[in-house]
Parts: sequence; structure tokens; C-alpha cells
Amino acid sequence: MRIADDDRHLIHDPAQLEALYGTPGEASVIKEVDHIHPHYAAFIRAAPFAVLATAGPGGLDAGPRGAAAG
Repeated sequence: MRIADDDRHLIHDPAQLEALYGTPGEASVIKEVDHIHPHYAAFIRAAPFAVLATAGPGGLDAGPRGAAAG
């Protein structure tokens, strides 16, 4: 069997992830937002590299963004 064919270590749903790590703590859950908070926006403006991710019914999509800071 090739390693690429072996998906025993892949996580396919949240239940599998929670079985490994437990449920997220309250501090992790309350910091989730559905918009870019002004504090995060200031960090993003100052950073030369960031990864922007979105979530939807089809899963997650993340893409790098980078350029000179500011």
C-alpha cells in the first residue's frame, strides 16, 4: 500500500477530531467571529503575510496573502 492510499490518519469530520482532542474550551469558542474585528484588521495591515480562510457547506478554503506590510 502506498502512503497516499492510507487515510487512517485523516480527520473526516468534527466528531473524529473531538474524539482525539476533546471539545474546544470556552476561550477558544468565544473568540470566533464572523467578521474581521478591528484589532485583527490592524494586525493584518501590519503583517507581510497572512492566511485568509473561509468556511462553508463544502468545507474550508484558505489562501495565502502577502505583500509589503501596510
